[in-house]
Amino acid sequence: MEPSGPPAFVALPQRTRESIVAELRQTTQFAYDHAVPIIISLPPKANAPESLRSATAFLVQPNEQIYLGTADHVWRSYLRRKADGESVVCQVGTLLLDEARAAPIRDITYDLAFFPISRAEAAKVGATLSTAVAGWPPPVPSVGSFVSFAGCPEYRRNHDSQSHVGFGTFGSIMEVTAVAEHHIVCQFQRDMWVTYGPELPPSPGDDLSGMSGGPAFSLASPLSMPMIGLISEFSSNLELLYINHFAHVQLA
Repeated sequence: MEPSGPPAFVALPQRTRESIVAELRQTTQFAYDHAVPIIISLPPKANAPESLRSATAFLVQPNEQIYLGTADHVWRSYLRRKADGESVVCQVGTLLLDEARAAPIRDITYDLAFFPISRAEAAKVGATLSTAVAGWPPPVPSVGSFVSFAGCPEYRRNHDSQSHVGFGTFGSIMEVTAVAEHHIVCQFQRDMWVTYGPELPPSPGDDLSGMSGGPAFSLASPLSMPMIGLISEFSSNLELLYINHFAHVQLA
C-alpha cells in the first residue's frame, strides 16, 4: 500500500518516501511498545460485556522504583464503581490493581496516578519499561516540537468472546501546538498526516475514549525519546489532544 500525505511528501522520490515511512514506523512502534490497555470490568464469569471499560497505562522507572502510570480519572472511575457496589476488577496485563495495594501517588489537578510496583509485577504488565534517560522530571516540549504517543481507543476493541478481549492501538507523531502549566496540546492537522496501511487513522468525529493514560514521548532530542507525559483528554469537536506533562511530578 502506497503511503499518502501532503503534496510535498507525495512528490518525493519513492525511495525517499519509503525511508521517511520506515523512520515514522520505528518511532510510532516505540510508543506502541510502551502502551498497554487497562481494563475495568466485571469478572468474565459475570458474562456482562457491556460493563467493560478500558483505558491505557505504561511503565516508567525514574529511579530505583518502577511505577505503573495512568490518568487519575481512570483510577477514580474504578473507585467510583466499587463504591457503588459493583464487583469490578481493574487489570493491566495479568496484574490486578485494587484498593488494598500501596496507595498510588496521585494528582487530581494534573490527572496523574502512579502505582509503585515490583519488577515481578512489571513483568505481568507486559509493556516496555521507560527509564528517565533525560533525568526526572523530564523537560516540557516546546511549541513547534514533536511528540510521539500511543493509546488503546475503545472503538478498536474486539470483545470476541466471554473470556477474550482484543485491543487495537492508535499512535502518531504530532506537532505541539500549545503549552500550558499542566499540559501540552496537539491539534490534529490531518492535511499534514503521512499515513500508511493497512489500518486507517481515526476519522473526524471518532470517539477516542480509551486513549486516556497513553504515554507520550518527546522527539526534541535526536539522542533520546524521554517519556514526558500522558494523554488526559481528547476534544473531538476541535480535534485537540491534551497531554498532561510530568514537569511537576516528584517520584521518590
